[in-house]
Amino acid sequence: MPRKRISGFTLMEVLVATSIFAVVVVSIYSAFHTGMQAYRKVDASFGIYQTARLVFARIESDLRNSFVYTEDDSRFTGTADSFNLLSVLPSYDNSGKASLNICRVKYAMQDGGFARSLFKGLEAFKEGPKDEPQTLSSSIKAVSFEYAFSKREFSETYEWQDSWPKRDEEEQKKSLPLAVKIKLSIEEAAQKADSKTKARIVEFIRVVSLPQESLVK
Repeated sequence: MPRKRISGFTLMEVLVATSIFAVVVVSIYSAFHTGMQAYRKVDASFGIYQTARLVFARIESDLRNSFVYTEDDSRFTGTADSFNLLSVLPSYDNSGKASLNICRVKYAMQDGGFARSLFKGLEAFKEGPKDEPQTLSSSIKAVSFEYAFSKREFSETYEWQDSWPKRDEEEQKKSLPLAVKIKLSIEEAAQKADSKTKARIVEFIRVVSLPQESLVK
């Protein structure tokens, strides 16, 4: 009787097949890993740009609604890392009806990040009420402000200083700066989980012009 032939794979065939399978798996993993890294970078970049956009929008709204309090005192004070101003801001009741309120707004770095404090009504005119800051972003690691002025009236050329009003400049106390330059240094959040990679800091700069009129004429 003829012997039955047993079909199967030789050791060499098994090794070749295993090698090909390993190459395919490694290639797929490499492509997936590269794609995930690219996604994380895009997601992190989107996050910091979104943070910058929202914070700039909040500050710009407050600055553009600011006003000179009296002929002798604008009530605007600023340093290199904080500023106070009076602004007219909307508020809404339970029915959604809007009304305008005079408020004092303060921006400054706090322990938890960059924060905004809001004082409404009579609190806006009191000296040193207790702050209840709202943290705008904990990923903002540093801020700086500069204040624009012009030595010549109606000049389109700005000069910048790191405080407002500048010491011994009584005229500046009576007015608002022509503009405020805002610089935000934002940490890319996705880098925090990677202990081997230093967190990337991205800087954003915006210049906001201010109105130069008193609320009451």
